[in-house]
Order: sequence, then C-alpha cells, then structure tokens
Amino acid sequence: MAVKYGLYDTLDKVWMGDKDGPLLFDPADDIDPMMGQVRAMMVDAQLGQRQGRTRAMEYTEQSVRLRDEVEVERDPLTALTMLEEGQL
Repeated sequence: MAVKYGLYDTLDKVWMGDKDGPLLFDPADDIDPMMGQVRAMMVDAQLGQRQGRTRAMEYTEQSVRLRDEVEVERDPLTALTMLEEGQL
C-alpha cells in the first residue's frame, strides 16, 4: 500500500480536510518532494495562521470526524503573493 500524506494542524492536532475527510496526497505524484510543505504553507497563509502550524506528514489516522469549519481569510493568489513578498 502506498504511503499517503496529509496536512496536519500541529496546534489543534487534527488533519486538515473537508466534510469528505482529510485531504491526502501521494508524494510519488508530486514533481518536487517539497510540494507537500508548499501546500501546508498555503493553508496557513489562506487561513491567516502563523506559518509552520500546518505540516505535511505521513497520514496514520484511520478513523476521523469533522471537528469544525474554518473561514478562509485569503484567496490562493493573495496568499501566494503575500508569501512571495515576505509579508507572512
């Protein structure tokens, strides 16, 4: 079975996802192994969280439930621009 990775909120100790479950990805599908961490940085930027709170980690949890919903503060382009300009 292939290893899957997910985005883990290190403060709340939860996997990031939606009503369908954690958002998982296969690192073998990514061109660059750093793409998981880039995804984590974008999540933090879009949600207005401190950088480094969300981490790309090997997914180990088998049973999960929706804990809460978080409002997105920035669209992807704004978040990316702010990251590139060092504003976050």
